[in-house]
Amino acid sequence: MKKNVSKVIISLILVLVISFSFTFLILPLLKTRITYSGTSCLNDRITKNMSLTEIANTYIENNSTVAIICSGEYGSSRETASFLGSGVCVASNGYTLKNGEQDYTASMGSYIATNYHVIDLVDKPEYKNVKITIINEDEETFTGKVLWYDKDCDVAIVYTDENLNYIKMKDKVVDCSDEEHYNIEDVFIIGTPLNLTYLNRVTCGNIATNHGQNMTTMDTIYFSGNDRLEYTFNEYYSSIYKYNVLSNIYENVIDVDVSITGGNSGGGCFDKEGYLIGLATLGMDIDATGGIQMNGVVPIYPIMKVLDRIILNYETDANKKIYTLSSTGISGIDYLEADFCSSITIKVGNEYYYFIDGEFYNVNSYSKAFSFDEEGYYVLKTSAKFAKLNNHIIKSCTYNGEKISINNRNDLLYLLLKVNEGESVRFDFNGSIGVTITF
Repeated sequence: MKKNVSKVIISLILVLVISFSFTFLILPLLKTRITYSGTSCLNDRITKNMSLTEIANTYIENNSTVAIICSGEYGSSRETASFLGSGVCVASNGYTLKNGEQDYTASMGSYIATNYHVIDLVDKPEYKNVKITIINEDEETFTGKVLWYDKDCDVAIVYTDENLNYIKMKDKVVDCSDEEHYNIEDVFIIGTPLNLTYLNRVTCGNIATNHGQNMTTMDTIYFSGNDRLEYTFNEYYSSIYKYNVLSNIYENVIDVDVSITGGNSGGGCFDKEGYLIGLATLGMDIDATGGIQMNGVVPIYPIMKVLDRIILNYETDANKKIYTLSSTGISGIDYLEADFCSSITIKVGNEYYYFIDGEFYNVNSYSKAFSFDEEGYYVLKTSAKFAKLNNHIIKSCTYNGEKISINNRNDLLYLLLKVNEGESVRFDFNGSIGVTITF
């Protein structure tokens, strides 16, 4: 009997030792290996018979969709501002891309797509000590770093050393065929509305119209006096005048009948096959739409065009330039922006000004430009390299032998994202007059 008791005691001790070893020694190692060594493309796990919610659950459980918090300090008292948004991993360890004629496989952390306005504190000089925090489904937090953004498209790429599983993107707006173009179809969005209580909340619905919509956002700027062209986005005790001005016109956004709330911004919008087709970005004011809630998704196309170059720049110290309106120094308007900005003028001293993209344009000098009401892109200012475009209306461009119509701002934005350093683009102003510029 004593021998049997001894055997039982020894067995229990062995079980405890094994349990302790697994819990405190082996399990952490396994977790480290799962978390950091390998990732996968979650589209490979999607089957044809999976529902939207089953696909969404696959993405959430495998930590590909995240919440993003951008915080910074402002003012003399260093008050803290904090903004919540969402994001989705579009590349990580194992993602393969073309580098010239050779394949390159990403081997570092994760690249997360989100909206520019989620992380825009990094672009505002009045904010100091700006931090980006990434939160996954397991409620683990990681430090993020903004690698690239485009204000006009309202897209950005944030990097974190943590390896997350990634999701494939699909262009359904720009360079796609009629068969691939988005239509009225089922979609779902994953985001974090309101607060972290609703981390990775899923909403399902459908694309509401099969053609692009235009939506507008506004900012309020404040002046401490009326005699200088100086303003701030923050209202201080010395603010005297304020004006509501154009923040951005979202052109050709995907109109979706899916719930989008503050915090959803930057969250992925996915089609029924699980492809990422856009980012949940904005909802129209119901007062402006007669009580109908309309929500906009910006296409994922800009991220698709720049992602590979960003990865190579970050992981291999390459210097593959990415061209946007801001990086080329081109400032201008299309007919939508002209129509909006001409309806709002700002009085400073005895002069009146139009305002767009942080710039003031005197009404007396630029009334012709801001009465612009045709297709094309009216160039107001540029850097020295693109000075030949000044005060011209770009009607079309020829790139790689293809003539591309420039009907609005986004047509020019999307063209610039394709161009590589050393390549040439011919800008045509009226079909017969134009200029060729080498980037």
